[in-house]
Amino acid sequence: MCLTDLGRLDKASKTIKLVDEKRLEVVDRIDYESEYARIDRAQGMTDEALERVERALKLSETVEDKDRVEHAVRSLQALRGVLLAESGKCDEAVPMLEDIPAQDPWWTEARIRLGDCKIKKRLYREAIEAYRSIASGDREVDPSHRKTAQRNIGCAYYYMGEYTKALEYLKSVERSYDDSPALKAELYNLLASTYSRLGMTQEADRYTGFSSGSDRIQ
Repeated sequence: MCLTDLGRLDKASKTIKLVDEKRLEVVDRIDYESEYARIDRAQGMTDEALERVERALKLSETVEDKDRVEHAVRSLQALRGVLLAESGKCDEAVPMLEDIPAQDPWWTEARIRLGDCKIKKRLYREAIEAYRSIASGDREVDPSHRKTAQRNIGCAYYYMGEYTKALEYLKSVERSYDDSPALKAELYNLLASTYSRLGMTQEADRYTGFSSGSDRIQ
């Protein structure tokens, strides 16, 4: 778990493969599948991660003492909602994401994925509400998640044609994503388009000339 949290995914993957899952008790196998799912997700293997979560949840049903797996099941259900959203299965994901309580460790990512699903459904106001719960600064969250929420609020306003509000949020993360050229290019192109739609062609020109990113919410 520590290796995964530190982003040392190769080491985490090699370490967990040393575990003989057949020798684990059911409760330990649930934790094993859960951690393997986190590693798979971090490596971009969303479908594989979802399969492991489903397997772990089925294992939890065989445990007679539900108190022993209560915390694990809540975490798995939250992760399942996030993974379903990331897989594009928003109809399944949305009810699960909406039910994740604020004290849950997955809450922040769940709110982002909830907003993403609302945008895909063109429910832009609801998307903004989900993102704003992170971007507002009312609670401590990972700075990268806050930037994502601010950027996505800008995207939502852009899609609604409210370009002045879109600009406010997009500009707030203008100096972000130096370590991700694709996201940086996406942001700059969106800023260029926003300025252009506001008739501010000189400002728009400052952001043109970047290659389009591939991760813009559709």
